[in-house]
Amino acid sequence: MALQSRKNLTQMLGVSQAVITMAVKRGHLVADKNGYFDDQNQLNSYFIQKKLKGSAPQSNDSDNEEIEPRRNEDIAQLAALKTKIWIKKTNEEYEIARLKKEKIQGSVVPVDIIKTLLIMFSESVKVAWVDASEDMLIQVSAAHKLSRGEHGKLKAKLVDVVNRAVDHSVDDAKKSLRRIQGEFSDIKGRGEHS
Repeated sequence: MALQSRKNLTQMLGVSQAVITMAVKRGHLVADKNGYFDDQNQLNSYFIQKKLKGSAPQSNDSDNEEIEPRRNEDIAQLAALKTKIWIKKTNEEYEIARLKKEKIQGSVVPVDIIKTLLIMFSESVKVAWVDASEDMLIQVSAAHKLSRGEHGKLKAKLVDVVNRAVDHSVDDAKKSLRRIQGEFSDIKGRGEHS
């Protein structure tokens, strides 16, 4: 058993200490707890022979023959994994780009935005209708000399009628929007779903 210090190993192989450090990190070289390298160790021996441009040591042990194939299998598996990750990432990027293009061209139905616009529109119509009808109610109450109680009852009925009408129209609009969204998504295979 011959132990080599890091300095002796670098001189023997004609490499820098950085090469030895990287070989240790990658698992190509194994040092003992004192930092010495055993050149009889199979990994160390293989690395040394490879750096000296010699052939790997021949032995009756099958361990020497299994070192390189295992590394090749690991490299092949790693390459296959990297390829799968790259393909998945590329597909995701393509899908995002396609959706952006469709949004720019107006091919995607922005359901959430339309719902918000419908609610805002219905509220503004409701407020305008209530204000206009209240003005008219005040004029009718003054013309027919109605009491405050009678005026209040008429105003409550009016607000109730307007609220029911707005709720009904919003429900109809939401149903139509869901139908459009479903039809658009089923037929064209596109659309945003909430």
